[in-house]
Amino acid sequence: MKINIYGSWLSARVAAACLAKVGNDVVICEMSQYKEQALKRIPITRDEPGLLRALKVEADCGRLSRCGYELLPAAEIHWLALASTEQKTAEQVVRDLHVAEQVFQGVQVNVHDPEALGNLKKSYADEDLIVCHETHMSAAKGVGALLLATEWPLYWSPDCQQLGDIMRQPLVIDGRNVFDKDVMRANGFIYLGVGRS
Repeated sequence: MKINIYGSWLSARVAAACLAKVGNDVVICEMSQYKEQALKRIPITRDEPGLLRALKVEADCGRLSRCGYELLPAAEIHWLALASTEQKTAEQVVRDLHVAEQVFQGVQVNVHDPEALGNLKKSYADEDLIVCHETHMSAAKGVGALLLATEWPLYWSPDCQQLGDIMRQPLVIDGRNVFDKDVMRANGFIYLGVGRS
């Protein structure tokens, strides 16, 4: 599967290494000034155990590369790697979603967040491609993929039957490893968890 990961944060590196390791063709898409650096020289301030080695191995195998936003390759999955902090303000979330809107040209992004929803609605009132939803289940209705990018308890135990019925395609990308992969797969979901096979 061809996957583009957008972001320069540690979470993007971890996701890229894991998704490439299980056989996907992964491209880390970043702002132009970073694209010329070799993958093995990616600046990482806090190394996850074995991450630099894993990035080099996957790059050497041809499953992992980098590019700038102006040279985006075609992909089946677009993954927005948010900065990994639990103290993100609503303004930071809005800024990340604005990047998503620019990158995913023509793709509608349904959003739900139990804490930042009010500010998101104000900031994106005139945006057609970012749709804020009052409930997490309404945000999942008709989507081709669900990306879990936060760990709110509300999301921990989804009604798998209902979720599978309302999604257009049962693809779940668990960016926080919240869901039980065996339960998700047993309920017919294509499940991708960061660092899981």
